[in-house]
Amino acid sequence: MTAEEAIVHAFATEALLNGQPGDEAFVAARERFGLDQVLSLLAIRGYYSTLALVLNTARLPLPQNAPAPLSPIA
Repeated sequence: MTAEEAIVHAFATEALLNGQPGDEAFVAARERFGLDQVLSLLAIRGYYSTLALVLNTARLPLPQNAPAPLSPIA
């Protein structure tokens, strides 16, 4: 994982698990990418989480009954 990927991963993971990123993750992301990009990252992360929640709750089948690409998390 590159340094940039690590910043994004920490920011996105903390935002998901805690409802907001910690100060260290936020500052690192803002310093590297700028506030506009950090807010875009947060919006994309939120959109993906919402979409995943809706699709998982609706229990929609995969196209053409394809097998699940990932194993369920136990």
